[in-house]
Amino acid sequence: MDDREDLERQIRELQEKLVKAERRLAALRERSKLLRMQYDDSRQREHNTNEIINELLERQRELNVMLNRANIMLNRAQEAMALTSIELNEMAKSLPEPKKAEWAERVAKINELFKKTGIQDAELIPIASSAETDADFSESDELKKESEEAFAKENSIWNLDNNRDPRHVEAYPVDDTNDASEQDTAAGQEVETTASSDDATDEVDPESLIFHPRPKSWWRKAIGQG
Repeated sequence: MDDREDLERQIRELQEKLVKAERRLAALRERSKLLRMQYDDSRQREHNTNEIINELLERQRELNVMLNRANIMLNRAQEAMALTSIELNEMAKSLPEPKKAEWAERVAKINELFKKTGIQDAELIPIASSAETDADFSESDELKKESEEAFAKENSIWNLDNNRDPRHVEAYPVDDTNDASEQDTAAGQEVETTASSDDATDEVDPESLIFHPRPKSWWRKAIGQG
């Protein structure tokens, strides 16, 4: 019986170990899958980096070719400039040497021209200023004439006699009740007379420009009497 129990106990232990081993195996399989995916990803990245490096190298070769061509063109331009400078030097050497007397005459002529231009400028400045002042005076005279022609009137209020005697005004009693009605009727009569005078003639009557004094009201008379 003891041997049987021992065997059963060993079998249970082995079964437990087997279950643990199976679990560990499943975990290792999952881990291997993850590692495989990471490996594939790293290989893909490496492939992409290699392609980028190859493209950059190709671009670098193209840039080197363009730089070489630019250097060749620059060397040719420098050679052409050197040849032109040599030709210009030879042409300058082949020209006859100028005489000192001719140079002195030319310099003297140039100085005389500068002096003449300076004298002419000095003469033209006062002429121009006088012409501007004459133009200003003529413009002011023309404006004055135009204003006189536009605003010239025989019957102007400014042409009235300043020494005219003032009108004689007499005070008279006024009824308190009929004061307002009389003032309204007087104002209506004044409006009618002015309208009729405007319709009759277009000329301005100097007498109509002087306003007649209005009668004092009852309260003003009361204050004056008090």
